[in-house]
Amino acid sequence: MPTATLQQEQEERVRIDPAIELFGLTTQPPAASTTPAAPPEVEAVPREDVQHFHVPHWVFQPTLVFLVCCLIAAFAYASCTYVKREHEAAVASAKATKTAVMMSVRREIAIGGVYRETNA
Repeated sequence: MPTATLQQEQEERVRIDPAIELFGLTTQPPAASTTPAAPPEVEAVPREDVQHFHVPHWVFQPTLVFLVCCLIAAFAYASCTYVKREHEAAVASAKATKTAVMMSVRREIAIGGVYRETNA
């Protein structure tokens, strides 16, 4: 069986080889030479200059200044809000104390007692 297959391949090859050689190709392996093959001649092609988009430093400088100013403004706003909140809390506490004292005075007067503030 293997010989029949080999024989069929050879017959097909005999028919195909002339058609391949008709187009200038060959089916035979190249002859082995004793001298090493010279490397193909490669022509040096100059590289094209790649144009990178360059952003100048003066574009970033105003942006950074703006961001720093925004950061300072944010801290100033936050600190003022915090101080205002503390002040409002202190004022509210003072008002509450004053209201409590006034209510106490009114209560004393309503009862008929005498209210005296002593500064000791």
